[in-house]
Amino acid sequence: MKAKFLKSFGIFFLAMSMAFGSAGASVAYAEEGEESADEGSDDGSDGSSDDGADDEEEYIPDEYYEPIQTNDVSGWPQGEAIQASSGVVMDLDTGALIYSKNAQRKLYPASITKIMTALLVLENTAPDDVITCTDAVYDLDEDASNIALQEGEQLTVRDATYALMLQSANDAANALAVHVAGSVSAFADMMNQRAAQLGCTVTHFVNPNGLSNDEHYTCARDMALIASAAYSNEEFRKIILTKEYEIKPTNMTEESRYFANHHKMIQPDSDYYTDWCMGGKTGFTEAAWNTLVTYAEKDGMRLVCVLMHGNGADQNYLETIDLLNYGFRNFTHTEAGKDNQDKTLGQAMDVRYLGAGADLQAEGLSQTLAEITGSSMVTVPSGASADSVSKASFKGQDGTNALAGEFGTVSGQNADIQPTEGAFYYTFGGWPVGCRSITVSPVSFDLDVPWQIEATVTLKADEGETGDKEEAAEKSNEEVWKNVGNYVMEIDQKRQNFWEKNRTEIILITGAIIIALLLVLLILLVRSTRNYRLRKKMRQAQEQAKRREKEIEEATTEEIEQELRQAMNGSGREEPAGAENSHDGEDSADGREENIGKTSDQEDGGRS
Repeated sequence: MKAKFLKSFGIFFLAMSMAFGSAGASVAYAEEGEESADEGSDDGSDGSSDDGADDEEEYIPDEYYEPIQTNDVSGWPQGEAIQASSGVVMDLDTGALIYSKNAQRKLYPASITKIMTALLVLENTAPDDVITCTDAVYDLDEDASNIALQEGEQLTVRDATYALMLQSANDAANALAVHVAGSVSAFADMMNQRAAQLGCTVTHFVNPNGLSNDEHYTCARDMALIASAAYSNEEFRKIILTKEYEIKPTNMTEESRYFANHHKMIQPDSDYYTDWCMGGKTGFTEAAWNTLVTYAEKDGMRLVCVLMHGNGADQNYLETIDLLNYGFRNFTHTEAGKDNQDKTLGQAMDVRYLGAGADLQAEGLSQTLAEITGSSMVTVPSGASADSVSKASFKGQDGTNALAGEFGTVSGQNADIQPTEGAFYYTFGGWPVGCRSITVSPVSFDLDVPWQIEATVTLKADEGETGDKEEAAEKSNEEVWKNVGNYVMEIDQKRQNFWEKNRTEIILITGAIIIALLLVLLILLVRSTRNYRLRKKMRQAQEQAKRREKEIEEATTEEIEQELRQAMNGSGREEPAGAENSHDGEDSADGREENIGKTSDQEDGGRS
């Protein structure tokens, strides 16, 4: 009885466990399907096959076995295979693709299209601008993600952009497009023009949301370029890193709208959360499968990963984490050398001026030959030196893409770098690891300084990086210096002719000037001598007075009395006339003698 009870209880417990397990699986599947539907799917599915029985093998697409182009670069760290049909990891600071698989394969982007939409919105509007929705907000597929905008409803550009990037709202995308360009088609034209400016070569957009259309496509490399441009916008970086957002009630709604960022790598409660993820954009349609763009920053490196036609959202997250960690672990930055972007035409011609002679330089010689933009910083495998980096022009002698010719058939794939007018690349093992752009406008000037011949020199940019400007500089150098010599000889000849013609006048004028200078010197000498004598007498008088004062200070009372008597006696002999005056003087003297005597007696009494 007891055994039957235990057996029945065990069967009941097992049945309950299986029931709860099935329910949990159903909930998980429903959540994944809901996320995919939010990205603008055609039918709401998540783009992956049904699991079916537990023993069914995991589906691995044929693209998993396709080669990775960067793995064929000599000395390059080997990247792992991915199930996504195409994927790249780009260094945002150098533009280098450190991981590249089918980077230019034409594929459907789905909702990662909205990165370009957000870029154009932020470049052409202000966040507080008010949008009035048109009937374009209803022009959506049946299951397309939306926030239920209505015709006539008003909201700010800021609110609509957050809805675009976090909720992947397709109606918000259409509303923004009409606000910026007047119509969805006009906005699509703007998207294509901006893509061409960024160097995209495969991209063609027909809508701002990424809903399925045979004429709406791009590639992983182009999406990385678009993502890089968007990430340079501070407001864009703030939006994609926002976890949750609220749109307050509008003129046609009474309640707020709340939504969370779909990118799981920034959500702390997600299994895919990483502290170095800076946001991104998810995407899904039946035609595109799962697409994912992810930004990351760690240890001074800023990377973006793009996966297209991925085998499920979860697989995309796992592969993105692996690829970004691969980039952080295996690559670093180094300086490939500084190009002299401030080199002037005068420097190229080796024309140098000494001292004040620089004032003779023609203004045209100070023009720079080219404007070089971009950084000489490159991305190389960790431990590699700058010596391992080479420089390559964007096209060779025959006018074709030098990089495509060298690297275009690697693993049977097209080259990842297309010719860009005015650009040259730093390469590692033939693979581009950095890029700079040269802008050379025709440089024309007139040599109008007196010693220079009148001429016009035009330097063209048609021949790539160097072109004929160096050749023109070399040809001009010899002629310029010949003109300098002729100018100096001409001045010297004029000097000699002037001397021969005006020799007498020059001698007389020079003599007169010398005599005048001598007279001036003589006058100055006489005045200086007289002043010297006066100063000497004054010094002697001052010295005599000082000696007298010193003698008086050092004299005793008896010596003073004796001097006074001598002075008085001498005064009496010299003045026999004037008895009264003499007697008065004697009386005064006697008085002084009496006083002196008294003083002397007092001093003697004091001493005794």
